[in-house]
Amino acid sequence: MGVPTYGLSAVDASPEHVGVSEFEGHRTFRVFDLEQIEALWKCSQFVNVGNPHCVTFLKDHSLLPSMEQIGSQKWMPRLTAVANSTESDGMRGTGRPCKNGINLQWASLLGPDSIAARVFERGEGPTLSSGTSATAVASAARALGLLVRRPSMS
Repeated sequence: MGVPTYGLSAVDASPEHVGVSEFEGHRTFRVFDLEQIEALWKCSQFVNVGNPHCVTFLKDHSLLPSMEQIGSQKWMPRLTAVANSTESDGMRGTGRPCKNGINLQWASLLGPDSIAARVFERGEGPTLSSGTSATAVASAARALGLLVRRPSMS
């Protein structure tokens, strides 16, 4: 995994598909296609940790979508369209907001040093395990100042 980079250019996002939002006093992005799926999904951070991610923060862990919801007939086709590029093999997408596709995560803080998250990977769909997604969620939360930094153990 690479050094995290943030923002539209880090994930090659098209500005016409995003707006500006705020989460806990920090500037975030509104991804219009995500917000059309669920109105609460309006505070996202773009991060690249070797591959592109869109981490959408929610104010309470009870608001996180369940794995059943993100894999449902209601949401999966729409999430697939957001996550996958127009060129991806298998499940075809819109290439919005990112022309090369993007991994999607939803995250909520459980405490000053703990996060709960859900993952929808481009080209795969809902998944219970993803190292890059975990890294992206933690990196996005740190970049927004949402997590308390612990002293080094060295």
